[in-house]
Amino acid sequence: MKRYSSLFLFVLVISSTFAHGRAIYGEDNRIDTFASSSFFQSLAQSTAALVDRDNIKIRGRSAELLGPDLGTFYRLCPDQRFFHQPFVATCSGYLVAPDIIATAGHCFESKDRCSRYDWVFNYKVEDVNQAHVTVNAQDVYRCKAILARALNRTSDFALIQLDRPVAGARPVKLATSFEIGTPLVMIGHPSGLPQKVADQAVIKSMSATEFKANVDAFQINSGSAVFNAKNGELVGTLVRGVVDYQNNPQRHCSEVSVLRDGPGEDIAKNTQFAHFLK
Repeated sequence: MKRYSSLFLFVLVISSTFAHGRAIYGEDNRIDTFASSSFFQSLAQSTAALVDRDNIKIRGRSAELLGPDLGTFYRLCPDQRFFHQPFVATCSGYLVAPDIIATAGHCFESKDRCSRYDWVFNYKVEDVNQAHVTVNAQDVYRCKAILARALNRTSDFALIQLDRPVAGARPVKLATSFEIGTPLVMIGHPSGLPQKVADQAVIKSMSATEFKANVDAFQINSGSAVFNAKNGELVGTLVRGVVDYQNNPQRHCSEVSVLRDGPGEDIAKNTQFAHFLK
C-alpha cells in the first residue's frame, strides 16, 4: 500500500466516530495564505498541521509531505476548488506558548497519537496550482507529551508539548472578551489541505463554553485557530460542524456543501484551556 494509507484510515475513523463535517456559508471564503493580507499572514505563522509521521519524508534539510490530491481522495468533481492540492494533514493546531500547541481534544483520542504524529509548521503553497509541498526539516516538531486534554459535553481541547520551542513563530494572544457579532477569521487545514485563511464570519450565538459562527470549515479544520479578525486575538478552537461534501448523482462526483445560512460551526472558547497556561 502507498505510504499515505494510514492517513486514509485515520480520516475514516474520525469521520465515522465524530461526524465532524463542515460546510461553507454563502460564498467560499477559503484562500491560500499567500493570497491573504499581511495581517492574516502574520497570524498564520502560529498555526500548524498534525501529520502522520509515515507521511513525512526527511531529505537532508527538507521534509517532503506525502499524500494524495484532494480531488482523488474525496472523489470530487473536477471543478471543485483546490482539487489538485495535496491531502496531508489530519488535524490543525496553533501555538499558545513557545513549545505548546493547542488543538481539539478529539484529535488526540487515541493513546498512540503523540508517538505517531508530528506537528508541521508552514505546510502551505506559494501558488494555487501547486500539487506538492516540501518544508524545512526544522519546521517538523515531535509531540513530547499531552499536557492536558478534555473531550466531553462541555469541553473539547488538548494542549500538546513539543520537543523544542518553535522557531520563527509567536504564540497567539488569547482574547479576554468577545461577543455576538465579533468578526472572525479561521486559519487551519480544511480537508487536510495546505494552510487556508477563511474570514468574513461572525459569532452568531454563545454558551458558557462554546460559540457558533458561520466560518467556512471542513473536516481536519478541527483544532484550527479562530481569531478576532480586527485585533488578531485568539477567541476559540474549531471543534465540529455540519456535512462538508455531498454527492452529486447527476455528475457522479462530490461537491462542497453550500448553505445560505444556518446555526454555524461549533467553536470551543479559549477559556476551556486558558487556566492551564497560567
